Amino acid sequence: MPIGHDHYKISDFKMYQELKYESGEIYKRYFPDWIVGIDPTKLTSEPTAQAVADVTGMLKIVMGVDDPPISTLSGKKGTGTLDFDIETFGGPFKSVEIDGWQSEIDGLYETEDTALILESKMKAPKDFNVRQIYIPTLIYQQMLKERNVHKRILAAYFIYSNDTFIFNLYEFKDLTMYNSLELKHQFRFRLSEGEVFSMPELSDLTAKTQPIGEPANDADPIPFPQANNVYVMSDLIESLQAPKVVLNVDGQEETFTSGTTEAFVAQNKYSPRQAGYYYNVLRYFGFADKDATGIFKTTSLGTEYAKATGSKRTELMAAGLLRSAVFNSLIELQLKQTEPLTDEDIIQVMKDQRLQISESTMKRRSSTVRALIGYLFDNLD
Repeated sequence: MPIGHDHYKISDFKMYQELKYESGEIYKRYFPDWIVGIDPTKLTSEPTAQAVADVTGMLKIVMGVDDPPISTLSGKKGTGTLDFDIETFGGPFKSVEIDGWQSEIDGLYETEDTALILESKMKAPKDFNVRQIYIPTLIYQQMLKERNVHKRILAAYFIYSNDTFIFNLYEFKDLTMYNSLELKHQFRFRLSEGEVFSMPELSDLTAKTQPIGEPANDADPIPFPQANNVYVMSDLIESLQAPKVVLNVDGQEETFTSGTTEAFVAQNKYSPRQAGYYYNVLRYFGFADKDATGIFKTTSLGTEYAKATGSKRTELMAAGLLRSAVFNSLIELQLKQTEPLTDEDIIQVMKDQRLQISESTMKRRSSTVRALIGYLFDNLD
């Protein structure tokens, strides 16, 4: 934990918060056609993604306010002296004092009675350092006290991934306690566009697609999918478009070969075992393959997916899922009913398709099936 310029406090602090990617409603927003300084189909930086979220009214919805919020602060801001408590893995909480540290604030948005602290990322991580929103919240609270002003302070971890704007909205129940953040809601937005891929188009594509059986590769078998996060899948497909990945690892720039376990682990902070899950799910649905050296590369479908945006990307995801006989049958079933698929629905189709895994494994894999098909239907226009 940084406590000042080049000073750190070392302990088994509980510093990270797990991120969950929920299914559910995706709000559609319109990007003003009179804005020419931003191409909303090519968002490559966090400030630009934030700007799109601002001008399309997403932040107003996230904050639950009537008036459009005003962007008032971003960049480095001195902490002054801050005192707080933080939980540890080894037992009771510990007290921490920070003095003279520079905190990075991605965005502060204000209305007359509400403020939103924003931390932004251009990929879908599995967790985040709470410090990124907690210290800016304390700094802003100090500013309010100095002005004798009271506002509700919200904090959001904002992710732009797979053409989706995801806001994990938090509020700290006790500003003296680092770990007191409470998830209030997860908001998801997409920009509306001319192209449409909705229920009728999915139904037509399902009817036209001839599914294939389970991938047969005795030398290097492709297992049934066990990776649930489509945002990580999409980020991975995009990262495979470049031969090298340059990442900041512990403050140092390091270069990794795309399509390797090392690159995935460094980029996503997942275990090497989970790297195999995500590379194999791309192989299973035809988005990637493995060359003779063991490096994963995108197929023509994967390359087309990486270049696509919006509804076209949803259509290509559907095309990949429908290649599988199990997923094809389950998507066809979901199209006929309004209720989400149950574990019983999924396991029965797995049995009907003679999937060569045990029933206990089928139960575990059903969560992956439900997540991927849920994502597909959530993103229909």
